[in-house]
Amino acid sequence: RDRSATPQAALDAMKEFSAAAGFQAGSAAGPSAGRATIEIDDLAHQAIVRSRPGAEAAQLTVKLIDPIGFPKRLDDLGMSTEVTDLLRSALHRESGLIVVCAPPGSGATTTLYALAVEALANARPVTLVESPRSAVLGGATQIEYSAEQPASFADALARAASAPKGILILPNAAAIAWAGVNASLPSQMVLACRVEAKSLAGGLALLVRAGYPAEALAARPTVAISQRLVRKLCARCREVI
Repeated sequence: RDRSATPQAALDAMKEFSAAAGFQAGSAAGPSAGRATIEIDDLAHQAIVRSRPGAEAAQLTVKLIDPIGFPKRLDDLGMSTEVTDLLRSALHRESGLIVVCAPPGSGATTTLYALAVEALANARPVTLVESPRSAVLGGATQIEYSAEQPASFADALARAASAPKGILILPNAAAIAWAGVNASLPSQMVLACRVEAKSLAGGLALLVRAGYPAEALAARPTVAISQRLVRKLCARCREVI
């Protein structure tokens, strides 16, 4: 982060990233998500660019996808052996719910992809609903939708309902609430989702507020974790201050 950057430089950077991600003019009025390619040290990196309205101005986040280290394996996430074993056990069940609670930018997508990689390694069908797709997973069914178009989201969820029985990974609390009440969704399926929340209790409460039946949390085998990332500055960006 360049602390000496001027407000105008920040606006210019936002415009460049928005254009690279294919955002249309005026799209900042609602949430947008897109993909861009950025070259660093002669190596192409995919970047997930997200824009959402803020209290005073539009907020833009850019997430660089490591072309070598992503997706990670479950054992490489740095979680305790107890938590890793719990998640692995949940993936082997016939049905269940895995909830990953984390604030934005705290690695929930990395955890969900690690769950998908683990399930694929054990020959379980995996379906992911994403906006946009973070990486291509061989053997998985990946359904993309546009964050700007509610009809696109509804269509992606409807397509997910016909997915093979196995692991279904959904993007947010609204999607998992839909899955909890959708009669056409096979019960023999493990659901996993990301919930943007600062605490475990807050994440579960958000699920219920979004429409997931509270009784289902008790009736369906459920594993819920709350995570944060410890970030490290790369050698090129760090400086002594």
